[in-house]
Amino acid sequence: MTKSFGLAYAVLAVTLLVVSGSIVRQYTTAEAAVTAPYWVSLPSASFDELFQRRAELAKAAYASDDPATYYAVVLPGLRAVARSAQTMIFRSPHRDMEQIRFEQLYTSTIGMGGVISSVHTNYLQRFGAQRMSEVALPYQEALSKSEYDGPHEPSGAYWLRWYLISLMLAGAFCLTRAYEKGLPVWLEFLQPSHLLMAVVAWPVFAWKYPRHTPAAQMRWALRYATLVLGTLLGGGAGIAKAETAKNNAKRDHKSKWSLQLDLRAADTIGGPSAPEGFGRATLVSPSGLFLESVNVIKKNFWLTSDTLGKAIAKPHGFVVNAVGGVVATSTGSRSATISLQIFGGRKHWGLAMPMLGIERQWTPNLVTTWTSTAQLFAKPTARLRVGVEGSVRKISGTKPSWYAGGLVGWSFGKGKPSMESLVFHNSAGTERVRVRATHALAF
Repeated sequence: MTKSFGLAYAVLAVTLLVVSGSIVRQYTTAEAAVTAPYWVSLPSASFDELFQRRAELAKAAYASDDPATYYAVVLPGLRAVARSAQTMIFRSPHRDMEQIRFEQLYTSTIGMGGVISSVHTNYLQRFGAQRMSEVALPYQEALSKSEYDGPHEPSGAYWLRWYLISLMLAGAFCLTRAYEKGLPVWLEFLQPSHLLMAVVAWPVFAWKYPRHTPAAQMRWALRYATLVLGTLLGGGAGIAKAETAKNNAKRDHKSKWSLQLDLRAADTIGGPSAPEGFGRATLVSPSGLFLESVNVIKKNFWLTSDTLGKAIAKPHGFVVNAVGGVVATSTGSRSATISLQIFGGRKHWGLAMPMLGIERQWTPNLVTTWTSTAQLFAKPTARLRVGVEGSVRKISGTKPSWYAGGLVGWSFGKGKPSMESLVFHNSAGTERVRVRATHALAF
């Protein structure tokens, strides 16, 4: 593994650790919020009272000649002592000497070799296992109930969120491994079942991915190309003629058409889960005129935007675009938007993402929104990007909302996809993680 790929893997590992730590912290906080009132509601007891009560129960156990005494009196009593000790442990917000004493009392009561274990062993020796089993029958229902656990916040939702976020990072990990082994990344998507299996079951299969060779990749590409060619030929000679004319026209100028793809997935790591998917496709003509379509999907909400733009200035190393279009959402709102975008940079730094936009909603009522977003990054190497991203959004009649955070990006090479991860904090007081993949195709 080369040094550059080692850095890419380290970035993915650190991101996963940060996300995991945030989710564990959130679960711990949520569990404390549920369990704390429960333990406070239980009656208090002093260490000396519980210790004395346990000694009395042990004395009564050894003095009795009736095996039923163990199940009717001794065992329930010792469980109650342990329960009270556990209550005092969880009631204390800090671990002090008093809490340590209760921990020792709890462990020495129900733990291996504790009072309950030693008393039970004594009864088995005195009355025999068969006799103890017969006597225990009327008490089976009470014995089967747990006496020690308090309520817990269900952890399933938190682990599910961790798993969904880890899928984003697993995808980046698998594609990085594929590129490290000399496989063109975009060809991996022509046989998606292998990649999908590795990502979904990443704790097992991600480390073995990819197992195929460049030759196998080319076979998949040929099958895909054959399918596309068959579809085109099915359209008749008219299509072939149009394609020939188009190719001849291409040779008449140096500029090319391009298709820019931007896919993002984000979720909250410091609050209730709020997954979000984002897709952008931008078709750019040789003249600089471009058509852009954006789709955003959240829980019970979607947004779609179609805009037309034109490059209005090209200062050294940068491009300034003027953009206008329409926006529609699942809530029924319709609006028009205009914005200025600035992209570009120099050898060791860059600027990306829209800088300023104004949106005017006309349905269901007139509302004006302005947005300012920027991403500034440095490029320590030709492929690594490290920087910050921030955004401020103001809707008339409401307070501004914002987010800001740090990002790490990795390019697989000129003309190949790029991956990016961003962890940011927003005005709602939550932390979110976003994974982004971009790619540009020229034709």
